[in-house]
Amino acid sequence: MTTPIPTRRRPWPALILAALLILTAGCSTPSRPAPVAAAPVTVAPSATPAEPAGPTFTPTPPATATPPATATPTATPRPTSTPTATATPTPAPRLRQLTGGGCCTQPFWPADSSQVWYIDKPGPDQPVGYWSVDASQELPTPQLRPEPIAYYSPDFTLRQEVGSQTTIVRLRDGARWIVPARGRVVTLSPNLKRIAWTVSPANVPVENRVTQVWVADLDGANARQVAVLPRGGLAGWVGDDKVLLSSADSLQSPGTRLFVQDVVSGKRIDIANEQRMRGFSVSPDGEWLAYYISQNPDAARNGLYLARTDGSRVRQLDRELFGAYQWRDGERLILIPFQPGAVSQAFWELNARTGSLRRLTDPATTPFKVANGDWRVAPDGHAVVFVSAADRNLWVLDLPD
Repeated sequence: MTTPIPTRRRPWPALILAALLILTAGCSTPSRPAPVAAAPVTVAPSATPAEPAGPTFTPTPPATATPPATATPTATPRPTSTPTATATPTPAPRLRQLTGGGCCTQPFWPADSSQVWYIDKPGPDQPVGYWSVDASQELPTPQLRPEPIAYYSPDFTLRQEVGSQTTIVRLRDGARWIVPARGRVVTLSPNLKRIAWTVSPANVPVENRVTQVWVADLDGANARQVAVLPRGGLAGWVGDDKVLLSSADSLQSPGTRLFVQDVVSGKRIDIANEQRMRGFSVSPDGEWLAYYISQNPDAARNGLYLARTDGSRVRQLDRELFGAYQWRDGERLILIPFQPGAVSQAFWELNARTGSLRRLTDPATTPFKVANGDWRVAPDGHAVVFVSAADRNLWVLDLPD
């Protein structure tokens, strides 16, 4: 689960352990839903190259890049290009309530965008598990899913099993194989061609940490180390052959380099060199990258940025656009500007290619507030699901075309 089932070609869904602890607090331990039945077919793992010995490090699966809803940039950034909102009237999109009783957190969409899934324990006699509702209806009846809580691929064809080893299971036929990540969660490339994972020393502060990045084919073959990153890490895949990485030049360097590296040729494309870059999010087609800077010693550098992953363009956006963001498709970015004093929030849409900006909702006609930055754009871009700050229920907002 950032989302147990990520949208489109996003990384593994974030397994929200904190949500499970909240859901099960004060309750007896429930039984889990039964795993998907399938006839196991063992696939022999490929030979694993030597990896430095050390304690197992399990990276957190990357979530949808959303700056904290309560974080304010330390100063007004200096925009290089300020998009202008369109003058056309804002339509009033449809808003539907999906759940009642303040049920849940961390909603996500399956690949076909027809339902919303979430982790819940509705009652003392019901299990913790994945529950789903029809996203097109008002207060539909939730259904318990048979799938066990785990990490799944975006198209829900593969599942990871993580323990002393890392095993990938193909749900279609139950085939399973061990990959050389040694109990670490792996990140899949968009078209399920390769996997990547990181190796870091345990109990070492971030400012003193050196992280290795490893990649392999989906079946675990051709495993190799592709980068050593002082104070850095893996930010995701850019297509099936490139990874987005961040790294300082050394542990003593104040800045951080953001770059794209080809895992086959080793060629590197530098995107930026800044201090305190955060929230990296690659568009579904791999062409664009969004990120933000906060608490930079140069206050004018703080704010939201868009960049092309080929290194040809970096643009700092207007300070009014600082807030939460997610990709709607290959070039449209959905934003919720940070306005702490506002009675209601609003969704905006920025076209990364043209720079055009439009407001998708009007607080006067469609008031809402998202709780704790908990919202997800549907894979097909037609709607957004969010946890309401008013009642802690799930609501869906249909987005205009």
